[in-house]
Amino acid sequence: MAQIKVQIYQPATGKSADVQLPDDAQIVRLLPRLAERLKIEAPASGATQYKLSYKWPNPPDPFDLKDDDTLAGKGVKEGSRLVFTHEFNAG
Repeated sequence: MAQIKVQIYQPATGKSADVQLPDDAQIVRLLPRLAERLKIEAPASGATQYKLSYKWPNPPDPFDLKDDDTLAGKGVKEGSRLVFTHEFNAG
């Protein structure tokens, strides 16, 4: 398991963080840790949907990372900026 250093950016709050992540972990396992790192708190009730997108530095075709994707499997490079978004759904 190699580690990759990336920047996570959350556009709604303007928060960003440089993080080291395992390049072979499924995205679904990384998202809660990233939300915690960016200090995004989910409401007590209702479902929370997190999403990570690879949009910088200008990949030929920006794309969303799916839950079962890995950073290595999708070709995310060291120093990339990943965009973290979230949506709270009333339950």
